[in-house]
Amino acid sequence: DLAYTIYTSGTTGRPKGVLVSHENVTNLVCVQSAQFFMLDKASAVLGFAATVFDANVWETFYCLLNGHKLIVANGEQRKDLGLLGKLVNEYSVAVALLPPALASLLAIDHLKPLQYLIVGGESCDITTMIRFSQHCQVFNAYGPTENTVTSTIHAFSCGDGSTNIGKPLGNVQAFVVDVNFQLVPIGVPGELLVGGMSVSRGYLNHPDSTEERFVDNPFSPGERVYRTGDLVRWFNNGDLGFLGRINSQVKLRGFRIELGEIESVLSTI
Repeated sequence: DLAYTIYTSGTTGRPKGVLVSHENVTNLVCVQSAQFFMLDKASAVLGFAATVFDANVWETFYCLLNGHKLIVANGEQRKDLGLLGKLVNEYSVAVALLPPALASLLAIDHLKPLQYLIVGGESCDITTMIRFSQHCQVFNAYGPTENTVTSTIHAFSCGDGSTNIGKPLGNVQAFVVDVNFQLVPIGVPGELLVGGMSVSRGYLNHPDSTEERFVDNPFSPGERVYRTGDLVRWFNNGDLGFLGRINSQVKLRGFRIELGEIESVLSTI
């Protein structure tokens, strides 16, 4: 069954609704609960993301399905680092998922109780990851909305590069291909295709876009993969390295922005 529809950027100037199922969300939460975050029931998770941002899905359902407390930041706390730090410390927040741009501005004192800091939505600078890794476990998470919040995740340690986005979550498949949908060797850049239980149904009332981005899995008949449009490469250890966008999409503070969307709006003025 359909769990929710969430809107994301589109090149036509009109954001598209992504159709996400209960199975998609359940896999996201259950896999991360089992593989990465070892918390007791009394632990608190920071609710930082606005409801229009898919990180909010992880924050909310991770708590609901695991019995944790969700400590929701209000508008002022999202804007004021001092107030945000006070909230984290007052409620002994153990887990926070934050945009890298914000994390880079925070001091360790703001996040003293944290056991896990997850950065995602855009590339994180190496200095921020090293600084917080001396205090808590830092995870670098990657994933398009169309593949339900998180597709890959990497437990950062000193010596790693900031482009390392890790391995696919459980029940998520990753393929790096050339323009002919042929697998490329380790170290060679290619487009990332993601498949498995996290692939959403497609776009609401946009059959052409759905057909373009959600394609038949060339390596597993009867299944689908999502074309991320992201340029990546495999490392020798099985991790993925993020290299950038193939098209004209950029990210600012974790939000996807289509340059074509801006162009479309400007042309109407």
